[in-house]
Amino acid sequence: MDTTNLAAFVEQLRASRPVPIDVPMFEPGNGNKRAKFLLVLEAPGSQAIESGIVSIENQNPTARNLKELLKNSKIDKSEIAIWNIVPWYVGSEDRSKLKKLTISTCAAPRHDA
Repeated sequence: MDTTNLAAFVEQLRASRPVPIDVPMFEPGNGNKRAKFLLVLEAPGSQAIESGIVSIENQNPTARNLKELLKNSKIDKSEIAIWNIVPWYVGSEDRSKLKKLTISTCAAPRHDA
């Protein structure tokens, strides 16, 4: 599978980051550029950083749930690409990855209209 462009994209992201390894690669065993389905997750977890790839083979609850969902849906790895809306690691052991916004924050009226 030719993942050259995807790898170059990740390398560009890594070059722009203070900690380059906090952006994991696409999993080479997935469909990636030829995928039928793009699975967009929140942000990579510590397992993705440790393994260096966003993968359903990582040892975490998200990967296990996704693997089971794909199995039950009869979707093969060759049909998917997995990426994160925030492509770098933003978590730590003592806090969640992203802070939740309240509906009132997201739906605040604009006064300049």
